[in-house]
Amino acid sequence: FRLSCGHVCAEKCHINDPTHSSYNCQKLCVRKCNLGHPCPNKCYKCTTCPPCKVNVVKEIPTCGHTQGMSCSMDPKCFSCKAPCTRKCKEGHLCSSLCYEPCPPCSVIVEGELPTCGHKQKMKCSENP
Repeated sequence: FRLSCGHVCAEKCHINDPTHSSYNCQKLCVRKCNLGHPCPNKCYKCTTCPPCKVNVVKEIPTCGHTQGMSCSMDPKCFSCKAPCTRKCKEGHLCSSLCYEPCPPCSVIVEGELPTCGHKQKMKCSENP
């Protein structure tokens, strides 16, 4: 007997339900997400498939990095966890993650004090 979902009934006999009106198909849903991953639900539970949870690598359009995320996640909404590749005006790499704003540069440099000309160690961002 072919069920309304398209699967064939796995039971040999239904004395109490010969028309399969209350039978729940126990096979997996046959639908797939846009990338071809199968739906994890049983057929009888699946009127609408849930968002795909398969982990895939996608490129984040705002920075160009690739990151692992759920198949159903839009990479435009993903916070990139790669190290930041931006540099301060002196060329030092940022210490944050890509999605975070860059803090003032904390690399210790030798700077010259404008009032007296002496050299002193200071944070790059504090160098006059």
